[in-house]
Amino acid sequence: MPLEPKKKLRQSLLILLQGILSIEFLLGTYSPPAYATFNLYPSGDLGVSPSHASWISTIYFAGQAFGLFLGPWFDRFLGRVRALFLAISFFALFDFLVAVSSDYYLSLFFRLLLGIAGGSTMTLCQLNLLDYYPINRWPFITAYFGFLQVSVFGFGPVLGGFINEYFGWRAYFLTSFSLHVICGLIASWIILFLSDQHPEHETKDVYFDWVGFILILFAALCFQTIVTRGQDEDWYNSTFIDLLFIFGSVSLVYFIVWEIGEKKPFINIKLFLKPTFIISAIIAPVTFAIVYGLFSTLVFNLQLLKNATNFSSFQAGLAMAPLLFFLPFLYPSSVFLSQRIDPRLIASILLTLLGIFCYWTGYYDFFRKRAFFDQFFNQYILLTQVLNGAYVGLVAPLNAIAIHGLSKKNQESAINSVILLRTYFLTWGGGLLGTMVMEHRRDFQQTRLVETFSGQNPESMQFISSLHQLGLNDLQIHSKLVEQAANHSVILALNDTYRLCSWIYFFLALLVWLPSLKKAERYFS
Repeated sequence: MPLEPKKKLRQSLLILLQGILSIEFLLGTYSPPAYATFNLYPSGDLGVSPSHASWISTIYFAGQAFGLFLGPWFDRFLGRVRALFLAISFFALFDFLVAVSSDYYLSLFFRLLLGIAGGSTMTLCQLNLLDYYPINRWPFITAYFGFLQVSVFGFGPVLGGFINEYFGWRAYFLTSFSLHVICGLIASWIILFLSDQHPEHETKDVYFDWVGFILILFAALCFQTIVTRGQDEDWYNSTFIDLLFIFGSVSLVYFIVWEIGEKKPFINIKLFLKPTFIISAIIAPVTFAIVYGLFSTLVFNLQLLKNATNFSSFQAGLAMAPLLFFLPFLYPSSVFLSQRIDPRLIASILLTLLGIFCYWTGYYDFFRKRAFFDQFFNQYILLTQVLNGAYVGLVAPLNAIAIHGLSKKNQESAINSVILLRTYFLTWGGGLLGTMVMEHRRDFQQTRLVETFSGQNPESMQFISSLHQLGLNDLQIHSKLVEQAANHSVILALNDTYRLCSWIYFFLALLVWLPSLKKAERYFS
């Protein structure tokens, strides 16, 4: 019967299997934001400067983006069940290797492979679970996994911060490794021995565009390294950065030329000729890059200012928790409404809410120097994170815009391409906002503070006098003033970064209206 599932399990076992595969999916999703809350600790433990901290975190996204793309190919080439267990095994292996690694660059390489294994596992978990449900239930299963994925910035940072705070950063990866082993054994027990049908390891000789894959992966890693390491290497005054840019650009151009001539390309370049697709392919990556960039920048600086703010890695992770307020109803509502009303309207409203969130957060009165009205509202900074939860509803309307007017075959290709771009550009968020914007604004604010906060300033004289009364000598007072200026400049730069992102969101809220949607083709099944 067409509505019968391919495989059958008792209801209790199906619930258990869904729970196990959900844990595996979440382990792949939560790894980067969880790591971001404590990335200063491994950078110090591995003997590198704090500026290297975000590289290990963001390189996971590069691997994950391509792993999500490779998952369906592994499914057809190796067989669905075999591919799942191999992906989980490699996921566990690389988690363990990251946990025990004592070399930074080796750990970086393992994180890239961990991302590829994690992305593949996430895709294969969904495909395997779909086999146990009839086709008419597939949209609900897909929405369920989408719901898990958009919870990433709510639960991931809290979990990572808690484990690091009480057990150490290596314990996070060892915990993940242990869960992979346990979940893999339980899933294999259910699928291989308790299923009503013995799993078929059906394989297909499927063509894969290896040349296109290698070219775009190489280009992606080159540009990701440029964004992450550019500030430390002094950008284009560095031969290393220049060579990366040249090799990455040549690889990208050759990839485009190669894909145009391919019958079964890795990415369908012709999709970029569709206005609706290209707008979605711009807005989705930029939006999610900013969401992760602001998150990683906020968490990094809260830890950097630990002496001034008293924020631990766990407390820094809790700063993102309020955005979960929107999760239970906004994501399913956006999935439902995007098929029935103009998705541009939904996307525009959500982007506007994100702009309001950034603008409000950018005027947070950390120093309590404004009027009572501002102080009353700004003291509840965590409440602005509720508005940040608007991002959870953006996936559905932007996907609806991307596939507008496309055939069923091209719709799948368009969705996969947007997922790859959206996931990959998360690697750019922390680098661009944390270095090109945040550090430049910090240097500007620090210079301005030094120029205005002089020794003849009444506030300066009062502050210096209070330090004298505490028994500090002139050298200690000078050191304290430098520390205050440095901390103050970081906070002001963080506010500047949020305000800049607010205007980007407002611009995107208008840009989404640029492509026209024909009314007859507006709604999608």
